[in-house]
Amino acid sequence: MPIAGVVISVKPEETEEAARLLTKAAGIEIHGSDSQGHIVAVLEAESLKAMEKLVDCINALPPILNVGLTYINTEDEDFTKSDKGGNAAPSPLSPGRWRV
Repeated sequence: MPIAGVVISVKPEETEEAARLLTKAAGIEIHGSDSQGHIVAVLEAESLKAMEKLVDCINALPPILNVGLTYINTEDEDFTKSDKGGNAAPSPLSPGRWRV
């Protein structure tokens, strides 16, 4: 399950409205905002594909100018499988790739 820290940018006068819209969505937790139109949030999704879809949905909201990724943790994600038949390269952090 990927978890991402993001800064969502809006026009300063639309910060409260944007935060109100974002709090209604599943997978978004607002942690703060400032007077310059920056909203700090944590996003959670079931997969990287679902995270990408969530970011796209946030970007599609009228008051949103940008969603900036500041941090992402994907330690539970299986990078050895692909949505198109398992052609993805194994992650350098996959078990068995560590050298001792």
